[in-house]
Amino acid sequence: MIANKLNVLLAERQLTIKDVVDGTEISRGTISNLINKNTTSNVNLDTLNKICMFLKISPSDFFDFVPYDLEFNVEVSEIDIILRTLKRQNNIVNDMTDDIHINDTEESSLYRNLEARNVKNFLVFTVGEFNHHKHCLDSEINKIYEDIPLIFRKFIEDKTLQTLEFIALDSKNLHINLDSDSDTAFYFEFSWGYTKKNYKELKNDVKMNYKELSQKINYISYS
Repeated sequence: MIANKLNVLLAERQLTIKDVVDGTEISRGTISNLINKNTTSNVNLDTLNKICMFLKISPSDFFDFVPYDLEFNVEVSEIDIILRTLKRQNNIVNDMTDDIHINDTEESSLYRNLEARNVKNFLVFTVGEFNHHKHCLDSEINKIYEDIPLIFRKFIEDKTLQTLEFIALDSKNLHINLDSDSDTAFYFEFSWGYTKKNYKELKNDVKMNYKELSQKINYISYS
């Protein structure tokens, strides 16, 4: 995976998008796209040259890299739901899986906390396995997450969240009754990767219209 570090470089220098636009004459849309889509947006050589000249850096300073790619998918069967992460490196594919528990009171203290506060109309998706002694159990995805730069941690978090959001739509397969005309809060907690964040369990609070959510993700197939 490769990503540009423009957002980090600007933050280190206390610069804004406007500063870059004024200093390079690159369009605001191009700069915003590079920042907001740092793992997917392309940058042409002329734009890269202008940014490097403006920031006084080399192209190697502009990019970050880890020597593998990750793909995310969800598999749903009658008995379980699995988040599958494929790691592709040197033509070798390593298949890593995490169980997904929905509103599992034994797995999720977050669910118990929300229930105790009388929070209504919510779903908690707990990814991976917790135990009583550690926040998370050792796993391959946890090791990857801990070893990679922050940019790619954000990529893993965003892609995993996008993938899990789609699960919330499949009320038939998941035996969940949701009112399609109401708002539902979706909480996602992960057993991997967050031990350095003070053991906080609430990572993402996604609240959106159910019908709008159904249009967000359309590339996940069910086994």
